[in-house]
Amino acid sequence: MLDSDLCVIRGTDYFIRCTLEIPIHGASEPVTWGVWATQSKANFELYRDTFFSSPERTTFGYLANQLPGYADTLSLALAVNWQGNRARPWIGIEETDHELHKDCVEGISWEKAIALVQPNLH
Repeated sequence: MLDSDLCVIRGTDYFIRCTLEIPIHGASEPVTWGVWATQSKANFELYRDTFFSSPERTTFGYLANQLPGYADTLSLALAVNWQGNRARPWIGIEETDHELHKDCVEGISWEKAIALVQPNLH
């Protein structure tokens, strides 16, 4: 099952669509990625069942995307922060020495931001 916000694979793997923001030095808006985060079956079902009024809470998950410009990002540990008002959850990378975590915490230059998003421009 796959739609724009939810994914279930073989009834054993559960994912929700989230956002990941990377601040840009000197900019008011971050680079924002749309990403998938794993969820336990119980958390997935709660999120699905309360999709239009999901409670604000934080759950654990893993990143299910390989982001361009970074070494292996699959399975980085996440804090998945659910929001109300049908807003997609935002994720925080759990503390690690991975470059993506560093960039999320410290921000990136304009040059790096352009290099990250340029491959996705059509």
